Amino acid sequence: MHAYENTSCASNDDQWLSSRRLVANQERCLLIKHSDGWQNDRCESWLRKHGGKVETVICHDGTNLPDPSHYSRVILYGGQACISDADYKSSLQLEMHFIESVIKNNIPCFGICLGAQLIAHVLGASVKRLPCGTTEFGYSRITPTDEGKSFMPQPCNMLQWHCEGFDLPGGCVKLASNDVFPNQAFRYNQHTYGVQFHPEVTGDVLAVWHRRKSSATHVSSHELDLKRQLRDCKRYAHENERWLNHFMDNWVSS
Repeated sequence: MHAYENTSCASNDDQWLSSRRLVANQERCLLIKHSDGWQNDRCESWLRKHGGKVETVICHDGTNLPDPSHYSRVILYGGQACISDADYKSSLQLEMHFIESVIKNNIPCFGICLGAQLIAHVLGASVKRLPCGTTEFGYSRITPTDEGKSFMPQPCNMLQWHCEGFDLPGGCVKLASNDVFPNQAFRYNQHTYGVQFHPEVTGDVLAVWHRRKSSATHVSSHELDLKRQLRDCKRYAHENERWLNHFMDNWVSS
């Protein structure tokens, strides 16, 4: 991957070439989400802007997943399920079979939060809570590893919303870390990526998630945390968008 400087300074020709690649190949891009009612996240917006033919599947039980061979790239989003939760076992197994096929067919894949955990699990890694029971909820600083400097040229503050994390799968390159869950990003082969954080989230998306959380809990104990998240979402919007553009430009070009 190129550094930010190359993304921001790279002439419009580089961005034009990325766009032309999607348009010229008529790439069908599959987005797998685990809840509906929110759209135009940063990933979806980037793909539409650059000519991708975007299709979204809301995966509640894993039974409606299409044949992955019909798509040029796949994005797997987060969700409320935990891999260790038996209530979701059958639906997540179907989704993991789908991911196995994606990887086997060498289809570029980007997993976010639960999506990354599912990829890691398919590749043989454990997904679990930390022994201390720590969760990540809010923005935290993500730091690239030495091998991840081109993936993330400088540390970024990213949204976290999870209680489990993944071990690094065998054959993968660790790309980023933080002080709570040390495995924050990895790459498998040349174009399969997993990130524990949420670079896709905009203020509008986060507002939807907050309304659902408040409705589900019927308590106000998290009100200050939610307000802080919305404030930080605005505060870090530029660097999140800059990183996401950097990543997507390079992922599409790989």
